[in-house]
Amino acid sequence: MQSWRCLGTEVFALLVVPNSGQCHGIFSPLACCVWQGELAMRGNPKAEVLVTLGGQGCMHFGSEWSPVGVAGEGGLLPHESRMGFFALGTPDSSPVDTTGAGDCFRGSYVAARYGEAKSVTEALRWAAAAGSLAVEVEGAMPSMPSRAQIEVRASNPVLYGDGDFDD
Repeated sequence: MQSWRCLGTEVFALLVVPNSGQCHGIFSPLACCVWQGELAMRGNPKAEVLVTLGGQGCMHFGSEWSPVGVAGEGGLLPHESRMGFFALGTPDSSPVDTTGAGDCFRGSYVAARYGEAKSVTEALRWAAAAGSLAVEVEGAMPSMPSRAQIEVRASNPVLYGDGDFDD
């Protein structure tokens, strides 16, 4: 939050996307409220928070999200979404190299959500598919998957872990 204050009043982020390591020890529903509140005070009341959770998927908190409410299907609050992960196609089902995977995930989400007007759930699925492909290849640039590769991966079942988001 302090880093936003030093930027002045011209912060127009539509989407804040920290990863679990950046949030470790500070991520909570309160942190989402603070981030959204900071942006709203600077003229952007519609910011979303998307937290990547490595091999456990991600959580999305829409611009209308509040930590107060009645949990619905899957224990999620209104304007809260969770996306799991895809099985990896590596011989041991483990990542080969995670370099660039977060960038691939974020870019794929933004392209799907804002470039192609997909729903939050569709964009999260697309991004999760892209990110899962990115960790299967050594190096950042060579690991960026094609649209065709993402389409195939996104057609596979989404998996969910035990709810423990630690990497």
